[in-house]
Amino acid sequence: MNVKHLFTWKSDKPFRIVWRTALVFILIMAGFAGYFGFKIFFMSGLKGPEIKGSIEKLTFHEEETRIYGINQAVKLQTYLPINYDPTKSYPIIFLLDGDDLFKGGAGYLSQMIGDQTVPHAILVGIGYGYLNGYLAPEDKGRWRDYALPEDTEFGKTANAPGFYKFLSQKLVPFIMDKYHGLPNESTLIGHSMGGDFTYYAFLMYDPSLGDKNPFTNFIIGDGGNEDHFVNVYVEPFERRMAKNNNKTHAPLILYRVWGYLVYKPGLKRMEELHKRLTEKDYNQITAHRYYPLADDHAATMKSTIINGFKVALGSKSFLDYSDKSSFQF
Repeated sequence: MNVKHLFTWKSDKPFRIVWRTALVFILIMAGFAGYFGFKIFFMSGLKGPEIKGSIEKLTFHEEETRIYGINQAVKLQTYLPINYDPTKSYPIIFLLDGDDLFKGGAGYLSQMIGDQTVPHAILVGIGYGYLNGYLAPEDKGRWRDYALPEDTEFGKTANAPGFYKFLSQKLVPFIMDKYHGLPNESTLIGHSMGGDFTYYAFLMYDPSLGDKNPFTNFIIGDGGNEDHFVNVYVEPFERRMAKNNNKTHAPLILYRVWGYLVYKPGLKRMEELHKRLTEKDYNQITAHRYYPLADDHAATMKSTIINGFKVALGSKSFLDYSDKSSFQF
């Protein structure tokens, strides 16, 4: 039978109507399947092992976040390890892009705790309740809150300074109090644009504020290499450190991952920033970097988070992967 007869067969009008309706329905469903399949399987963030422990959820409503330039609710997912004891204190790790990275991150952390690779710790994923945070509108979520004013492509919606105030003044103190977080052992992990924000958070560190600084460990994946970090933020950081005799209130760790396959010229900038930091005689600041030769942008999600857990929780095994490829670009 000629295929076009399916659309022109005049002897059976009801059949034609049913067939055309069914065909349109099939095409629509195929479109939805293709769209959501792409969305879920290719852009849904980090996959990880089964989570062993419990998860608690908390929302900061827009009424609480609006004064910080965040015109939507901020939603947290908190991983509590097996045998969590609410009377004890724990290191707390804060993970950006929580909508997409928390589940995988919690799986890897629970596996590492079970293997006794790292001690018990709490993981807090910071998100907005999106199925996929990377597909948020450009004036919402990560695109607004991780963007610096110098990121001109985001225009007037860039809200990194406001988001940093929200974290330091509201979210982090609340979580540290609620879960008895260990003082001066809080970690921020960010990848990609979240890495940009994490580097910005590091450069906001002020020794004179003491334990009011929200973080002491900063884990950055594929982020923080733009010119404006040096031109705008590095020099004020250096001046603040100089006023305090290059001493910090607590030991700080900066750990940076940059995938060799991401953007090779970025490696040179990473090395320049690393040397600028390490050549200063900063007291209690330790900087490490890792340039995995085989990693593209997606692969560095895993290496950033897994090695970040080790850095934050005192496992020196991350050093096995540090600096080996640093001078191969």
